[in-house]
Amino acid sequence: MGQVNRFIRGVEDLYELLDQTAKPCVAVLGSFNSGKSTLVNGLLGAEVSPVGVVPTTNCLVALDYGHTFRASYTGVKQNLPFQNMDQLRSFLGSGLKTPAGRVTIEHISPLLKKCRLLDTPGIDGARGAGLLAEQAAIEADQVIYLFHQRGMEDFNRLFLYKLADIWKKKDINKLSFWLNCNHGLCDGSSLETTRTILREIFLSSVRCYTINTHDHASIEAVNLFLQVELARDTCRRAYGRLKKLDHELPGRISKVVKIKEETAFLSEFWRVKETSRVILETGKLLQSLPAVAGELEHTLKTANLENLGAGHKKPEGHIYRPKTTSMKENKKRLLALTADLLAQKTTEGLIDLPAVEIIAREIQSKRFSAAAWGGFSTGKTTFFNALLKEDILPAADGPTTTAVTRITYGPEKKATVHFPLQITLNSCEQVGEKVGIYREQLQALERWLAPGNDAVASVECADGGFFRLLDRQEVLKRIQRVKEHFAAGAFARTAANSSRIPGVFRLISQKANKRNPFLDQVRVTFKEAWSSEFNLSERSGREQFRKVLGPENAFRIEQVVVEHPSEFLRLADFLDTPGLDWIQKYHYPKASGLIRQSDAYLVFFNGKHILPSRRN
Repeated sequence: MGQVNRFIRGVEDLYELLDQTAKPCVAVLGSFNSGKSTLVNGLLGAEVSPVGVVPTTNCLVALDYGHTFRASYTGVKQNLPFQNMDQLRSFLGSGLKTPAGRVTIEHISPLLKKCRLLDTPGIDGARGAGLLAEQAAIEADQVIYLFHQRGMEDFNRLFLYKLADIWKKKDINKLSFWLNCNHGLCDGSSLETTRTILREIFLSSVRCYTINTHDHASIEAVNLFLQVELARDTCRRAYGRLKKLDHELPGRISKVVKIKEETAFLSEFWRVKETSRVILETGKLLQSLPAVAGELEHTLKTANLENLGAGHKKPEGHIYRPKTTSMKENKKRLLALTADLLAQKTTEGLIDLPAVEIIAREIQSKRFSAAAWGGFSTGKTTFFNALLKEDILPAADGPTTTAVTRITYGPEKKATVHFPLQITLNSCEQVGEKVGIYREQLQALERWLAPGNDAVASVECADGGFFRLLDRQEVLKRIQRVKEHFAAGAFARTAANSSRIPGVFRLISQKANKRNPFLDQVRVTFKEAWSSEFNLSERSGREQFRKVLGPENAFRIEQVVVEHPSEFLRLADFLDTPGLDWIQKYHYPKASGLIRQSDAYLVFFNGKHILPSRRN
């Protein structure tokens, strides 16, 4: 880290040349409980910004340098000063019921001499939090955006489209995104998925790294990243001032040699010498930037590897085991109750005994169904693997359950994947108030209709509320026109002369999409519906099963049925469902219908609801 540290130290002299009131503003954005305030406190080396399990930052928290503690709240109807940190914490903990206003804090920290920090409410917090986050993005010169360990969520995507609009006239290199791997093993799948979606939103590659806000060394890596960014920005800001000073040096030297009084001569000569030194040192600093950038990138990649291999760190929280009874025990009790009712002669004439007999038979033969639902990567599939005591179903940090999976009892371990005869896909999707291209569904259509793929019998396109039969080539041409319609920036200008449209697309308004007559819905009929079986007792069978469940078959699979001889499955079937907040919503209607038909629900929450352990 020699080059990086020398660069940061070397820039210290330049801060005196700049207007300190024009320090850059660094905004920390993300969803609630993603580690924003923990990161801010780690960067400052003190607990200044409020931290908690539930949303604690209900206003903008602006931090600036000060020799002593000073803080105040400015709202629509009130302006409150705080004498100490305890008063401030008390106010932030109970004084704001809805996100509003701004708290300004002056704190003695070396970092705050170089920038102002802006901590923000979670974008998915109470009503108004998103608007405050947008306000912070407008003010910011640089943004640090934190994701939960599971990566991009749908509300993240909606907010990031707004951030992309806000940042159009700003430097995209001033945006950095960080996946907070603070809840145990992180396999890296959510990192790659998040990077892909970020590129689609910002129409170019953006920097996306990992962090663990529970690890001091990881926060230090972010601190180093921020210090280099600020130092680089300082060099750029000081360049104009130094260039002017360089032009003035010959004239200043000429004046110095004419000074006859020794003390005045030495004083002015020393100032000229110091100016010359700063100019020369700045030139060396600018020349060292490529080496500094390379060393910093290596450090962040090393931190990524450490965060992605943090399997030894277990999620924190207190064990909670409420007193419960199983469905099997409840079934026994209900059967015993109906048997007692039927055996007691005193109930004749008071109770419809034939009806009780019917109920008893239904209870005896009934197989219950329990549906697991919640956000993606909340542990639903991991729970079922634990229930079966082996890793049958694919699980990762990112979305892996692409279709509804029924887990039922069977004498042998096997899986059956059902492929339907007919599938209907859409070309566009609603994204907030705008319309975006349904990239994954169009890619699936292109694969199915590609030359050499003879699995498709016919293709129909929606036209005026009815489906009309079209040939493959016509549908492929319409897909190409839809891509041209949504192509972004320079890609749109070259689309007419290109046979291949790059995968970079923009959102358009509802009004603009009315000029898209090319494609709405496509109904694909295959030559046959079929099912594939896999022997899960063998390793090769499990590997083939997981391969079939890959993202390339996300729209082709109708349902998955897993049979297993686990005793847990003798009484009940379980349903594993795709995450409700996943960007891909193709299976939502079917999943929501099956969830409503289930007898019981297992609701899973993501890692941001895990309570941190109490400190000793």
